[in-house]
Amino acid sequence: MKKARHFRTVVDSVKTGGLRQTGRRGVMWFGQRVLGVRPDITQHRYVLSERICQEFDFTVRYGPLAGLRLNPESWWSAADRGAMILGLYEMQVLQELAEFCDGTRPLVDVGAADGYYAIGAVRAGLAPRALCFEATSEGQDVIRANAAANDVADRIEILGTADKGFLDQIPDDYWNESQASVFLFDVEGGEFDLLTDEVLFQLRNSFVIVELHEPIGDRDSKAAALIERANRRFATRLVATGPRDPSSISALEAWSDDDRWLLMSESRAFDMRWLFMEPRQDD
Repeated sequence: MKKARHFRTVVDSVKTGGLRQTGRRGVMWFGQRVLGVRPDITQHRYVLSERICQEFDFTVRYGPLAGLRLNPESWWSAADRGAMILGLYEMQVLQELAEFCDGTRPLVDVGAADGYYAIGAVRAGLAPRALCFEATSEGQDVIRANAAANDVADRIEILGTADKGFLDQIPDDYWNESQASVFLFDVEGGEFDLLTDEVLFQLRNSFVIVELHEPIGDRDSKAAALIERANRRFATRLVATGPRDPSSISALEAWSDDDRWLLMSESRAFDMRWLFMEPRQDD
């Protein structure tokens, strides 16, 4: 009886997730049940994301970036791809990006990683073109591959590390002081040094999204100083990580609660906040 139940479980797993995912589950089961290895939550997130990727052929199904094709070979953010495909990853950023980008404003993505936002915005018609600052050669290669896979390579430009003089590197057709462009900053804490008062003054006519990498204990120091600088130049809003409801996704109806909610995790070490800046209407 027990063997028959295990056999049915394996058959169901192959039907729903394929041989590769079933193999991964088997390895995890053996390690945890036989060898006594503690469950690796991050590894399980990879498995869950792979399941969603396979079901939707690595293509974003919901949200403003629907239709974006993700590179199956990309090593970047693999555990987050499931939520990306479902349009639930960093929903705060997705919503603001869709509002800030009106189809005419170029996007400058500082810390572009695999180009998810830049390529997605161009492909969706939210931005006419996008400029990506990405420090790593691996990331730059992934951006090129993703841009080609989504037929937008001619509208994506890639630069290296954004340093103190990064604004001087931006071509005029992507941004100038009198032009309303959209900037997205995700530079793992580098935002506090990049966004000086001088830079914010130069960006005063643009729309800016900043991911604040601020451990709880630092909220009265670097982040507070940046927010104060931004308030002098922009109309600003602070938004924290918000709820993501997996029960609204029909593809997850047969999933367990544990797996549905784990797929929603962004594996952050602390509560994330984003700073959204818009040009002042009275300037």
